Amino acid sequence: MTHTIRLVLAALMLAAAVTTGGGTAMAQEAPAPPGGDAPPPGGDQAPDGQPAAGGEERPSWSIQPSGPEGQSERTHFVYTLPPGGRLVDAVAVTNVDPEPLTLTVYPADAYNTSQDGAFALRLPEEPKIGVASWIRLGVQEYTIPPETSVQIPFELTVPEDAEPGDHAGALLAANVDPEEAGGSEEFAVRLRRRVGARIYVRVEGPVGPALSLTDLAVDE
Repeated sequence: MTHTIRLVLAALMLAAAVTTGGGTAMAQEAPAPPGGDAPPPGGDQAPDGQPAAGGEERPSWSIQPSGPEGQSERTHFVYTLPPGGRLVDAVAVTNVDPEPLTLTVYPADAYNTSQDGAFALRLPEEPKIGVASWIRLGVQEYTIPPETSVQIPFELTVPEDAEPGDHAGALLAANVDPEEAGGSEEFAVRLRRRVGARIYVRVEGPVGPALSLTDLAVDE
């Protein structure tokens, strides 16, 4: 029997954005990469803009905040809203591959890893309880023509009972069909890539910073 192992990679890229009105997804020709054969924007970067490990194959798509005329100059989606606040923005998903590409686009909540406090994202099957639950997309699956960028509108509504302070998440674009990634007769390895644009939301209201320590122990 052949077992399938799906490896989920979260490749967070730096993104840019402006706030814009909603509407249907609009396609436009993707800008040609410098030199003609360079990787897609952000595709050769790990979280926080650090270079990815050498030799790693890059995704053939990118996702970044969008404006009325395409990509803009913001690094991330960054908002300050009151409880109950609402806005409409757009994200650009670009296929730099010479073949059509089907992607699923969805929000995910962020968290800090326990080892080093790094920025990480929940898996799509995990419950959405933070920023991810505040975002609405009209359609989640898109087939993007070759070398084309699609602008996808979304709506973000802060709940009336949202806790004041900072909340984080991301909009992700993942390949619908996992890629063959080697393996053996016993184990077939399939790779699902995720590329995302970060979202930071500051909810207005009184904030009381605090620190608590639990499970303290002393070694003599």
